[in-house]
Amino acid sequence: GGVWLCIWQRGWRWLGVLPILAGCVAPWLTPGPDLLVDGEARLIAVRTDDGFMLSNHRAAGGMVAETWARRLAEDQWRDWPGPGGTSLDGQLRCEKDGCLWRHDGLKVALVRKVEALAEACAASDIVVSSEPVRGRCRSPRLVIDRFDVWRRGAHTIRFHDDGRFTIATVAGERGQRPWVRRRGRAG
Repeated sequence: GGVWLCIWQRGWRWLGVLPILAGCVAPWLTPGPDLLVDGEARLIAVRTDDGFMLSNHRAAGGMVAETWARRLAEDQWRDWPGPGGTSLDGQLRCEKDGCLWRHDGLKVALVRKVEALAEACAASDIVVSSEPVRGRCRSPRLVIDRFDVWRRGAHTIRFHDDGRFTIATVAGERGQRPWVRRRGRAG
């Protein structure tokens, strides 16, 4: 739109304003992620039905939590409930070794300790673990562990109404370019 405005000299040059306005409105029309996992699998955030983001950022803290809060409406962020607690909407229940989040009929286990992996893998559709899983978890539809985020960077998941979900990663968005070094390999 800006190039269109600069190149043309006639009155129809003002049609370039339309793409500019569309670009300004697009962030409010694009649904945000329902689940966020940082590049170390330590900071995790989930979206509640009332639009709030619940995160364990007190445990993980740092610049990533502040950036997420700024980019996704800072006033909509809340802390996870403590061990034995439940979120206000009843979807997120936390224990000492992790949390279980129920979203649109899916069970998502958010595991903090290796000891909770066996139970989480057996009872969940999706497992997000801050510890390496290394093939110990076969029944869930999706497993994101410390090695996955190490290889692909931060993950976001957006759930759809039909039970499907879309995963976006830093590596997937960045693509395969000659100047991007792969993790675990010499440059």
